[in-house]
Amino acid sequence: EYAHHLQHLAGITDAKISVAPSAEVERRAELQATCWSATMTFHNAAVVFNDETLGSWEERLETMLVDGVHGNRDSIRHWGVRGLYASTLGDCDTWVAPSELVA
Repeated sequence: EYAHHLQHLAGITDAKISVAPSAEVERRAELQATCWSATMTFHNAAVVFNDETLGSWEERLETMLVDGVHGNRDSIRHWGVRGLYASTLGDCDTWVAPSELVA
């Protein structure tokens, strides 16, 4: 939910609601939030990221809700892992990604 707050602060939420609503627009927002969540978790000094933590993160991705809004399992996995290795929040730019990566 913090990533959605950042989307709001960055103006992404306002931009999202200014375009015609669609399932893909919602998925792009949700998958970006998933990716940002991974980035923030990985770079949080309070979290020791090791094999156990990575396994726990991957398990979380496998159990996230698949409902047409949050993306399919492959997309959730893709953006959830991509965020772990992101150098910047721009690496989580789902808005320019091909549709098949935000399915």
